[in-house]
Amino acid sequence: MLVRSQKDVVESNGGVIASDFGSGINRCVPWRAIFAKRFAPVVFASMLFLVAACNRPAGSDLATIEPEITPQPAHVGPATIAFKLKDAAGNRIAGANVSLEGNMSHPGMAPVFADAKEVATGEYSCPFQFSMAGDWVITVRVLMPDGQKLERQFAVKGVRAD
Repeated sequence: MLVRSQKDVVESNGGVIASDFGSGINRCVPWRAIFAKRFAPVVFASMLFLVAACNRPAGSDLATIEPEITPQPAHVGPATIAFKLKDAAGNRIAGANVSLEGNMSHPGMAPVFADAKEVATGEYSCPFQFSMAGDWVITVRVLMPDGQKLERQFAVKGVRAD
């Protein structure tokens, strides 16, 4: 649509006035066309960057955590979460400061916090209290002896009421 007056802009159903690239003629271009040409590639690149940045947890190359919960199956009440902390080469890591946070998989429940103690070289144990039946997500936060931080999550499905 060739824009000749303010009336043409008003009747353009939400378009914007854009130059016709050197011809000296202004045209009314729909917002979608402007967005698709100028902003969509920027938005796409930003989303791609965020997905790549958020996909890899911090410290993912530092260590692995192998959790074990007793009793099995897990039930409401006291439990023990034990795990081995190993570096990328498979060697056990001693002297780390380890804390756990347990959250129900649905919102509205208060988290459960606990600290783990090292019971053998690279082996940690933590008394934990499952306060309700259902699915839980346990977040393990580790402060390595060299000061690096590590965070891992694992799921505990189907904590029983009995």
